[in-house]
Amino acid sequence: MARRYIAVLAALFITTPVAAESIRLCTISAIDGPSLQVLRGGEDQGGQIGYRIFNNDRIVTGPDTRITITCDDGMRAVIADETEIDLGTLNGASETEGYAARMLRGLAGFILPIVGKRRFEVRTPSAVASVRSTEWLVEVKGRATAVFVREGSVAVLAAQGGGLLKPGEGIDVTAASNAGNVKTWGEGRRIKLAKRLGPGWE
Repeated sequence: MARRYIAVLAALFITTPVAAESIRLCTISAIDGPSLQVLRGGEDQGGQIGYRIFNNDRIVTGPDTRITITCDDGMRAVIADETEIDLGTLNGASETEGYAARMLRGLAGFILPIVGKRRFEVRTPSAVASVRSTEWLVEVKGRATAVFVREGSVAVLAAQGGGLLKPGEGIDVTAASNAGNVKTWGEGRRIKLAKRLGPGWE
């Protein structure tokens, strides 16, 4: 990678053939907590149940606040407290566009149905993961990244190292983009992150 601190998580979908600019409809389906910003062009749009998410919206959650975004193709993104994520081309994009979301800090879980060939990516500060339909979470602390797979598989590539994650496995990538070994995560760590994500991850 040209810049070691740029990270990508890519997912592949299988869909019925559609136009290159196909758009999925994604809305906020659950809000738990008082502190939510939906930034569009730097302006806070507020955000409430049923609020439609557009490409490049940025979600910022405060302490004790988490939300769930549900899309009409079955994709679900669960965003934990104290998280900032730029949703990029979450709603769909042309085949040439490079990513769907960018994790800046915090924790998010992604549940992806078996629906397609379209690429889905999440950029973080330090790793590259390529996935097929799966359920996995990403945590960004500082510039370090942790990836865990609940279902399916994720291939993680960092500037130094990486590996293929299977269900129950995770990997930690340092701020300098050095990947540790693929490991089976202990119950304590999994439960802690699941509690932060809340019911949307269950």
